[in-house]
Amino acid sequence: MATVPIRCTFISHQSPCRANLSKLLRPMYPGQAPTVRRNMYNVVLVLDLARSSSLHFISFTLSRLIDQSYPVRFGIVPIVETEEGLKMAKVFYYLTQNYGRQQTMRFFNSVLSMCFYRRFHSSRLILDMLGGTKQQLDWSHIQTEFEALVANEGITDGGEAMPFKNILGNATDDVETKLLKARTYAERLSTTTTSSPEGHVIINGKYYVLDDVCCYALVLRCNTKSYGTRVS
Repeated sequence: MATVPIRCTFISHQSPCRANLSKLLRPMYPGQAPTVRRNMYNVVLVLDLARSSSLHFISFTLSRLIDQSYPVRFGIVPIVETEEGLKMAKVFYYLTQNYGRQQTMRFFNSVLSMCFYRRFHSSRLILDMLGGTKQQLDWSHIQTEFEALVANEGITDGGEAMPFKNILGNATDDVETKLLKARTYAERLSTTTTSSPEGHVIINGKYYVLDDVCCYALVLRCNTKSYGTRVS
């Protein structure tokens, strides 16, 4: 897993933690993880970003884990099997590179609220989260949220401002390289929507289907108090 080139990641940085490995010998409560400044815990999420279940997981479960400073490095690999999944992956790569991870997560939360919560009955949203019928995205709403983010957030140093339609069109060489790596990654590990519509998760090299059981286990981590970490 360490050799897989995942370029765009949401990372819970551990800069305030000490690098002393003696902390690993201290007793801890179940569900806690030692806050040691080492690359010890890695979670790779393989998700179809055009699904409401994926956006919900990023906006709530993953966001809460990061907000509570759980000492884990998170990476996201978009599934690009469908046209909508490919478009969302292009937006994802563009935003993380030019506006940052936190702004990208807020964008996903806005898209989730605008395109799903307000348009569909809650029972239909639940069906999608459970792997049922996939709801179609409204790209006019997504463009509105994108333009609102661009208007209110400053672009990163060295970033390139691009119109929304250009992002969805021909990808830049950098984004095309990332998309190719995402396809290769999915093919090599068979992390497809057919094998698991809700997504896949790899924790320190061990594979899990991203189902209700896995989500519940991660949510339990959200409720575990951790010490000495900070998100930047």
